[in-house]
Amino acid sequence: MNNLECIILAAGFGKRMLPLTNLIPKPLIEINNKSLLQYHLDELYKINTSKIVITNYWKGNKIKEKFKNIENQYKIIYSNEKEILGVGGGINKAIKNLETSDYFVVINGDIYIPNFNYNEFEDIINELHIENNKKINNDEILAFLYLVSNPDTNKKGDFYLDNEIIRYFDEENNSNKYTFSGIAIYHINFFKNLEKDKIYDLLPLLKIAINKKLVKGKLYRGEWHDVGTINKLNQLNKL
Repeated sequence: MNNLECIILAAGFGKRMLPLTNLIPKPLIEINNKSLLQYHLDELYKINTSKIVITNYWKGNKIKEKFKNIENQYKIIYSNEKEILGVGGGINKAIKNLETSDYFVVINGDIYIPNFNYNEFEDIINELHIENNKKINNDEILAFLYLVSNPDTNKKGDFYLDNEIIRYFDEENNSNKYTFSGIAIYHINFFKNLEKDKIYDLLPLLKIAINKKLVKGKLYRGEWHDVGTINKLNQLNKL
């Protein structure tokens, strides 16, 4: 996919993984001798992603050092945050490095999703274009979220999913609530009204778009892990 661009979120402190993250950023934690970030980079490289922007703050130099030999090959650039900007703020800063005026992918750098089909991004984006072209008004779908079944660490879930429409509240009480996987597709216009280099949480931004019914999604049923504890990491390394 020559025109696909991706932002990988890797700026956070990874406090839940202390003391490991005193030394390295969480996305460099390894499962089966390969870092979480490397898994994403390799798969994005396989589908010929045109640009990979990695957000950068906590121990960011460790990431740059780790991937300096593949930086050009994988088309990696960095979005350096002078302070933690939150997920929304980090994406908003990183998009200045993108060339697209359309859809792009965002992936949390600290998730482990070994069987995910990265080729699917192109199909989803094509479907969003088709749906947008059918609309009478000019309101394009602003986000597409991959959801997963609720893990023990988030039993209440994050969002409802009703026929591919994401809801934050379910007034009819007839749809299931799932957890956000940390993988999403956003339209550049999702961030168009935000100030640069400002702190933004992602959830309030999503709520605005959800209330306008401009957020879609799907349930991913494959293996997915939020590597949030040392015990979880040790379990995965025994697989």
